[in-house]
Amino acid sequence: MRNRFVYNSFNIKKPVKSIILLLLMAILAVLVAFLVNINSRSGIAGKNCSFASACKVLAYITGYNEKKVTEKIDYNGITTSYWFTDYYNYLCEIGMFPKDILSDNKVDRALMESDLNYVYQYLGINLIIDEKKDRAISNESFINIINSNIDKFPQGNKLVTINVGVVATSGEADSTDSVFNEPYTVCTNKGSFHYKGLNLTGFKDKTIEVLVVDDEILMIKDIIDDKTTFKNVWISDFYDNTLFVNMYGVNREFMIGGTSENVTGMIADIELKDGKLIGITIKKNITDTNVRILLYNSKSDSINHDNVVVTSDNIFYSQSKDYIEEHQPGEQITISREDVLEGEMCVYSKDNGQIQIMSISKSQGNPCYEGNINIYSSDNGVVIVNELPIENYLKRVVPSEMPSSFGVEALKVQTVCARSYAYAHLESFAYPEYMAHMDDTVNFQVYNNTVEKPEANEAINATCGKMLYYADQIVTAYYYSTSCGAGTDVSIWGSNPASYPYYVSREITSTEQGIDLSDENSFRSFIKNENENDYDYGCKYYRWKNSIKSTEINKNLKSMGYSEIGNVKSIRINNRVSGGAVNNITICGSKADVNLSSEGEIRKIFNLPSAFFVVDPSGQGSEKTFTFTGGGYGHGIGMSQNAVKKMADNGMDYISILNFFYAGTSVF
Repeated sequence: MRNRFVYNSFNIKKPVKSIILLLLMAILAVLVAFLVNINSRSGIAGKNCSFASACKVLAYITGYNEKKVTEKIDYNGITTSYWFTDYYNYLCEIGMFPKDILSDNKVDRALMESDLNYVYQYLGINLIIDEKKDRAISNESFINIINSNIDKFPQGNKLVTINVGVVATSGEADSTDSVFNEPYTVCTNKGSFHYKGLNLTGFKDKTIEVLVVDDEILMIKDIIDDKTTFKNVWISDFYDNTLFVNMYGVNREFMIGGTSENVTGMIADIELKDGKLIGITIKKNITDTNVRILLYNSKSDSINHDNVVVTSDNIFYSQSKDYIEEHQPGEQITISREDVLEGEMCVYSKDNGQIQIMSISKSQGNPCYEGNINIYSSDNGVVIVNELPIENYLKRVVPSEMPSSFGVEALKVQTVCARSYAYAHLESFAYPEYMAHMDDTVNFQVYNNTVEKPEANEAINATCGKMLYYADQIVTAYYYSTSCGAGTDVSIWGSNPASYPYYVSREITSTEQGIDLSDENSFRSFIKNENENDYDYGCKYYRWKNSIKSTEINKNLKSMGYSEIGNVKSIRINNRVSGGAVNNITICGSKADVNLSSEGEIRKIFNLPSAFFVVDPSGQGSEKTFTFTGGGYGHGIGMSQNAVKKMADNGMDYISILNFFYAGTSVF
């Protein structure tokens, strides 16, 4: 315990008292200056906005790209390297600011009303501020001005305001915290961000409101709360009253009095304030979590079965609300709709054995299932739901989704994706009337289309419980078969990429070239050629061609409910999203035009493996033919499975591969 000193001020002599008073005043002045400096550099609303901070915001919302940094500018003949130099230089190059606006070399000055004249002029706004009454602009005023004119900036749609809980900055990082692989990085409960030019000292465990473009924090608007709840963190260990927690890739330790149960390896929500744990909610261990999978009828392509025929190599039981009946090994029983009209029936095997469903046929024959088989009545027969632990579920998902010949390291990638995908679906039911989280088809993940494989089981055991996180969010990890050498983001589905920052458009190659594949000419050149450095190079669907006649296009349109459009005259690509995929086209016919604005619909109408294509016409009238030259198989979002095999063969480990396909994520 620290010693506590108490004194009576009336017994202190006046000279000594004056010296102490002066010292206290000096200390107070230093503290005030320190706090003012933090707030001014942090850019909290209400303080004057610095010219430097304004340059950063303006640069990003007008299209600044850090990867294309320009040369440093020159102030009065002195080459500078201030943190905002690149932003200012960019704004000068695009014509927003004159290059002599900082000729007085006061680089740390406030943003003035007169500076806004240049911004208004650049935006074409007819508003002139009287420079004779020049005043400093506060952060709050600057933010309001930006927000009221946001649609006039080329990249204004990327500017978002979010609340983030600060886990740690790169200056506070442990040497093992791989999330801080770049300077000026802050880890938050909404992901990792860069914060060049800002001072985040003192914000740890606080909730702050920030302006963000992509993964760059441009300005801090306010402190929302002096504490933060961090969700879905991973408790890696507990001993000596110390809780060891992995918080989105950052390792932290907290002293607690003790726990009534073993919490190692569990997921939790924790509330922190000033580095102290003030609240914790332990969630169920994922390895013990059950998932409920609805089993499709492959014959009728529906959820309904005429009946269910089951057996087992062990003693097994059929249980309803009124009775439990025991059945001998090898015995077959049939359960019809009439048997479950009064309520569901559950079939399970003794000693955790497997139940074989003889009325379902898959690639390996009649499939076997671990866990419980639950049967419900429906209007058209019965519905079957298999309930089992997630780790057991993965034993039949992973080899169904990826060939075991791809190797254990590639299968680890598939396993983490499959586990994350499954866990992300546990908070809701795709089939609420049967309490089923997913079904066993490509609508979700293909389940039990093949038997267990040793390589897949090795990958599942090696990654037991591990999932893919973007900050506190478990990633619903989308994947597809083959890329064309590039992938896209969720804009292909009409979603906002800013809401899913871990899905990025990028070249899937060992030698990126920085091609803008949303440009028609650039993509045409890209897709008409091949690159041996692409990870999917040499795969079956890496490049493909498909020709379709006008009459067949009409037939396909009619089958999907469209009216007769006559002879197809042309196919116009209206929108090519980032990465080159098409999600909007117009089919121009002799009688009518049809607009297609869905990637899935476009692929179905033209029988295409993917939406990464260009189209060339030939012929005339009803014999007119359209040839699609494209690449890849699938939607192109997230992970390319064939690319994973090549990357693993090249020596990349599963975490590096996951980080490649899912930007800013962590595995724990």
